[in-house]
Amino acid sequence: MKRVIMSGVTGILLGTMLVAMPAQADVLEGETVAKTTVEGGELLISATDEINFGTLTLDGTASKTIKKPGEITVTDYRGSYVGWDVSLAKATVATWDDAMTIDISSVSNAVNTASQPFASQAKADSYELVQDKSFEATLNVPNSVKAATYSTTLKWTLTSGPEGN
Repeated sequence: MKRVIMSGVTGILLGTMLVAMPAQADVLEGETVAKTTVEGGELLISATDEINFGTLTLDGTASKTIKKPGEITVTDYRGSYVGWDVSLAKATVATWDDAMTIDISSVSNAVNTASQPFASQAKADSYELVQDKSFEATLNVPNSVKAATYSTTLKWTLTSGPEGN
C-alpha cells in the first residue's frame, strides 16, 4: 500500500509540475520611426520708436542734461544659438548740432556716426529667445547751441553671432 500511495503522490506531484510549466510562446516585435524637421525662425530687433527730450530754454547755465529711458528687444528664433551683436550709430543725415551729445548707457562714447557695440549674446547651448535690453539716453545741450528744432536718427544694427565667435 505504501507503494501505491507513493506512486500516487509522485504522479500528483509530476502532474502538478507539468501543469505549472508554461507553454513556450512566440515573441513578436515591431518598430516605428518617428521623424520631424524643425526649421529655424528669424532674428529680429525692435527699438523704442522715439526718445523725445522735450523743449529746453537756454539760460545762464553752461549746459542742460535730460535723461529718458529706452529699450531694444532682440528676438532669436533661429534655433542655432550662435549668438548676436547689437551696435549703435547716429545717422549721417540729421538736423543736429554736434555740440549736443547723446549718451546711451552701455555705450562707451557719445553716439556718433561710427558704429559702437551696445549688447551681445555669446554662442551657447541655449539662451533666452526674447531679450529686452533697457538703456538710458542722456542728452547734453551746451548753452552755445542755437535756438532751433533738432532731430537725428539712432541706428540699431543686429548681426548674427557675436564678434570673436
